[in-house]
Amino acid sequence: MDPNRGHVSVEGTVVECLGVLYSPVSSADDRSRADKYLTEFQASQLAWQACRNLLLQDQYSSNLHAAYFGATTLHMKCRQHIEELGIEDKKDLCSSILQFLFKCKVFSVRRRACLAHVSLCTSIYISDRSV
Repeated sequence: MDPNRGHVSVEGTVVECLGVLYSPVSSADDRSRADKYLTEFQASQLAWQACRNLLLQDQYSSNLHAAYFGATTLHMKCRQHIEELGIEDKKDLCSSILQFLFKCKVFSVRRRACLAHVSLCTSIYISDRSV
């Protein structure tokens, strides 16, 4: 779970940290480090693209914890940090989330992705009306 090692992708590190959090054999210290990394990740600019990848790339989206975390993080960022994205980035992300929704079969993940999509669409609507 060392984000500075080798060529592990951000998404791979997130998935590894989620595995540590949900593993019954992880130590309290390992869980604490994983939680700290994930919390810092959620606040970062990297989270926008990495969470999109968690939803769209099959190697990650088939992992229920990764897909749920990605959708939840995008929902949170769309509600609290939407100003970090320009209008074109918002539209691209909106399209990506919609693409994910067509293939997602898990209700809890789908619900979170829908909430992110609605927050994003609302922001786009407001941006378009203020121009």
